[in-house]
Amino acid sequence: MRSRLLALSGMAALIAALLAAAPASSQEPAGAADTEAGAVVWLPTGSFASSSLVRVGRDAVPGAALAGDQVLRLETPAGGRGSAQLAVHAPAGLDDLTVSVDRPRSRHGGTLPAGAVQVRYPEFIPFDSGGVIADPLREVPAVDVESGTSQPVWFSVDVPAGAAPGVYTAAVQIGTATGGIGTWTLQVVVADVALDPMADRPFILDLWAHPDAVADQTGTALWSEEHWTAMRPYLSDLAEHGQRVVNVAVTEDPWMVTHDGQWRPQTWSHFASTVEWRWDGERFDFDFGVFDRYVEESRAAGIGERIHAFAMLQFDHRERFVYTDTRTGERVVEEVDLGDARYREGWGQFLGAFSEHLTEKGWFGDASLGFDERPANEMATVFDVLEDEAPQWLGKIAVAANSLDVQDYADYVSYNYSFLDSVPDEDIARRKAEGKPTLFYTYMNPLRPNTVTASPPVSARVLGWVVAQRDLDGFLRWTYNSWPQDVHDDPSFRYGQGDEYIVYPGADGPVSSIRWEAFADGLDDAELLRLYAERNGRDDAVFTEVLDAIDPRAESTPAAWSAMLLGRRAVLDGLLPDGGLEVTVSRTDAEVTPGDVVDVTVTAVATGDRPVPAPRLDLPGQPGWSARVVSGPAPGALLPGEQATWQLQVSVHDDAGAYLYLGGAVTDPAGRLLAGFATDLTVRPPVELTAPPAAAPASSPDATSPVTIAVPVANASSREQTVELAVSGLGFWQVVTPPAPVTLPPGGTADLSVQLSPGGRTGWTTVDVEVRHGGAAVGGGRVDVVSGGRHVSDWDWVSEANGWGPAERDASNGEDQPGDGARMTIGGRQYGKGIGAHAASRIVLDLAGRCSRFQTDIGVDDEVAGGSVRFRVEADGRELYVSPVMTGSAAARWVDVDVTGVRTLALVVDDAGNGNGQDHADWAGAWLRCTPD
Repeated sequence: MRSRLLALSGMAALIAALLAAAPASSQEPAGAADTEAGAVVWLPTGSFASSSLVRVGRDAVPGAALAGDQVLRLETPAGGRGSAQLAVHAPAGLDDLTVSVDRPRSRHGGTLPAGAVQVRYPEFIPFDSGGVIADPLREVPAVDVESGTSQPVWFSVDVPAGAAPGVYTAAVQIGTATGGIGTWTLQVVVADVALDPMADRPFILDLWAHPDAVADQTGTALWSEEHWTAMRPYLSDLAEHGQRVVNVAVTEDPWMVTHDGQWRPQTWSHFASTVEWRWDGERFDFDFGVFDRYVEESRAAGIGERIHAFAMLQFDHRERFVYTDTRTGERVVEEVDLGDARYREGWGQFLGAFSEHLTEKGWFGDASLGFDERPANEMATVFDVLEDEAPQWLGKIAVAANSLDVQDYADYVSYNYSFLDSVPDEDIARRKAEGKPTLFYTYMNPLRPNTVTASPPVSARVLGWVVAQRDLDGFLRWTYNSWPQDVHDDPSFRYGQGDEYIVYPGADGPVSSIRWEAFADGLDDAELLRLYAERNGRDDAVFTEVLDAIDPRAESTPAAWSAMLLGRRAVLDGLLPDGGLEVTVSRTDAEVTPGDVVDVTVTAVATGDRPVPAPRLDLPGQPGWSARVVSGPAPGALLPGEQATWQLQVSVHDDAGAYLYLGGAVTDPAGRLLAGFATDLTVRPPVELTAPPAAAPASSPDATSPVTIAVPVANASSREQTVELAVSGLGFWQVVTPPAPVTLPPGGTADLSVQLSPGGRTGWTTVDVEVRHGGAAVGGGRVDVVSGGRHVSDWDWVSEANGWGPAERDASNGEDQPGDGARMTIGGRQYGKGIGAHAASRIVLDLAGRCSRFQTDIGVDDEVAGGSVRFRVEADGRELYVSPVMTGSAAARWVDVDVTGVRTLALVVDDAGNGNGQDHADWAGAWLRCTPD
């Protein structure tokens, strides 16, 4: 190993110092970052290396402006890829924003292909939870940016397999129809590691493609030549990402459900059978022409190895045959019972003919029968049928599963991620030894890790790391392209946004998405991890440390980005050829605040048996810091065993973002790469809120007593800081005494507070609270206060029943233990008061006839990806209010109910008739207007 892994959580300070120290690798400023009507170019995470792990909001406030001498740096092996993004904020709007990149060239004469760096512009589309969200990646020459908004710019770097190791640079030019904004240097560091082509990697990608949806979106007739032509770019895209399975429907619409009161396909488009079933009154016969063409087209595109045929078991437990009666030409839908004589007759004849046909084509060894999440009793019936009618298919079973019941008879199994912790490692190892693939899959739940639109991009990328953590064979996902009718304007059909597709339909083929690109980056990570384990063993200390640092469920935070990027850096180091240069980094601090100065040491040791040419630091500057080289090594080559050391001091700027990543390199005098290194820096703001704003008490039952809103803050810096509290949206509430600025000593804490009086008025008010430092907001939140009553969460409940653990007061339902909920959130709006419940739930209160109104917002909490519930309010046994079905994509609904004279009030949450999975329901801000005790 040429460079050793330093503490994964503590390499940040060093990176920032080193990048600032190398003027030789930075170009002179080519233009201010705030020209062109005040446009600001900035990095969403504070570093280019981590920038692809987040989404940029259209209304995002820009971070520190990217100066012209700061370098955009990515590192990738040969044959690998990388993603990053910038954001451009346009206070006055921009016409024809364009970003172009020159051909990357190295100082020793190498070049990357002209198309190695692709620039695309994320499009904002409607978001199920409200507002808009960036996801599709538009391949257009330019975009317009509305005034006061931010536009992300997505960079994809693809390094060819034969690229020589080295540091390649290219100019990134950003401009508009009327002038330039600036020019920056992109630096692509190609490590001395090569990845195999995707087709040669063992990773099994199993995404369910939907041919009918391509026909519907392109307006072509199903299975026409025009349809096949339209499908080829989608099949090629799947193959380029490592698709290994041809998933085919051999019955009509295998995935039927009850949707909006109708029994219909679960997707907007139908899922036609690739096999035509025909019945002559005595026997079935089958036309495999479309099936053959689909397999042949898929394999011609590069999709290989497996064929999964769906489905002997229908999705909604309603078995049926769909066929043409050749005597009349009528199309017949015949319902049958699972395992009955007719079911056995039809499937017995099909499977016999199917196996004969596959054998003739040479495909039988590749084929399995596909099933999704079927109960053990239904699968047992299927096996009885196979044993009696088609024993050649026993052992040729591909199944998605939520239990261990299937693994002994499935040659291919994919476990739900939520169940994966229940799968023993020895079972996975045994299946691997037997040549039986074991994968995992996600659906709309959980949000992290996942590829749905509501998931942060880091949660899509980490899916490849899950495969490495559990030594699995790959990943399965439905679906690749089951689009709603108008995916750009109404991006969900039945399920949560992005659950049904990961690419978008385009004029000439698939339009990629932020989710698809992040996931693809994770495929490279998975291959690097596999190669490392193959070379060094899964018990290797670095490999164990890298994987242990990754929490797939983690929120998108600097800590999560750091673990991923530094882990990848360590794995790259471990794959470099033996002998040469080993680089290590150390620093005095891992976590800093603006104004801090960090001491950093970079050490390079010659580990081979030959001298190393005089090493140089290649440290491009990045936003948020500056560095000074205190001392460096003597000029000259390093003999075997000798070392070169650089001492630096890094100053963290006041405008530093929350995360700084330093990726540096050591090169020879000609600029050839000797070794790379990396570390990161977590930058804490100088003033932090240590808890959300809250009111205590949160109600004025008599409409005259005051409430107090308080916010605990801390000075995390080494300098004195002054903060102040501001409140707005007060409605009828009056500030008793205006809050004054508070000066905090280094390390000091304080509770900022303000007292509000209702002045005899009654009602529910949401107060906006903001903590300000240096004229800018550093944190805040919304606080719900009521006058003339009390929040329901502050009452003594007569009884409480809840479908998943206890109902939570002033928090979401969370998991199944008391107090494990988070802040209630519906459609992005947070609530500090209320009840977090889970269907089926019933909370009973004794009002004793003293109350007049019950008011609340209701909705499914954002902490779950799915869920569908119905809220009810009952008074003395009669129903006062019933909501429509509320789903996770629905906005909060306001409820105002007259409860005059009611003695017993019940707040009820029911499931929507489809089970109570993910049914986290919030009575958000719920309160009762009552006479005082």
